[in-house]
Amino acid sequence: MITQLNIKLPDEKTKREAELLAKQLGFSLGSIMRAFLLHFIRTRKVTFSVETETDTPTHLTGIMLEKALLQTGENAASASRHRKAYDAMLQAEKDGTLIEIQ
Repeated sequence: MITQLNIKLPDEKTKREAELLAKQLGFSLGSIMRAFLLHFIRTRKVTFSVETETDTPTHLTGIMLEKALLQTGENAASASRHRKAYDAMLQAEKDGTLIEIQ
């Protein structure tokens, strides 16, 4: 039988940020919470991984890149190409087709 769990958060912003991050990772916030609870039960441990925004590139990072380029005087078409190339790199990394050249 499915049951519901209500969680009190300090503010609406926390919920919105968590939902956005979960969506960027390809999950719903509910699935993230279920996975956390199942892991907690199975391991009897509370495990957190904290990374900064620069450690976890996302599509939003590409948008920020485009805005930063525009602010430095880059023309709109060039800034857009840079963002699209960045987004393509992220997708290739997600698909496992990204090739690193060393």
